[in-house]
Amino acid sequence: MAATIHSGGICVGKGYTPYSGACSESTIKDGGTCEGRGTNACGSSSVEAGGTCIAYDATACKKKRQGEYPISTYAPGSFCQGEVNGGCGGLVDMQGTCIANVAGACKNNTYSGNGCCRGEHCPDPATDSNVVICQD
Repeated sequence: MAATIHSGGICVGKGYTPYSGACSESTIKDGGTCEGRGTNACGSSSVEAGGTCIAYDATACKKKRQGEYPISTYAPGSFCQGEVNGGCGGLVDMQGTCIANVAGACKNNTYSGNGCCRGEHCPDPATDSNVVICQD
């Protein structure tokens, strides 16, 4: 379901079909939220400044299907909030803030621009050489 999620808007992706994750291919911005509660939910999304994707599933907030669709993009000022091990992990060119609320979230990301990881469960820079810890 491609949609634009604005301020106050929430798309809750619970289901999964073989060809797309619920709430996938969405644009999330200006205070909008996509809650990835199922396989590939909120995948292949464009998360713009002020937008948040919350990963309650290890495959949420990324791609629709492994290797076949583009990975979600995170612009400066955007957020990916990892609520499960693997949530918000494996993101490429992460320019927003990855919030690691549980152990194993935000791992194996590559950051650019002002992209960084925030939270007590960010990967250890000694074992994840790509992690950038937010300085705030």
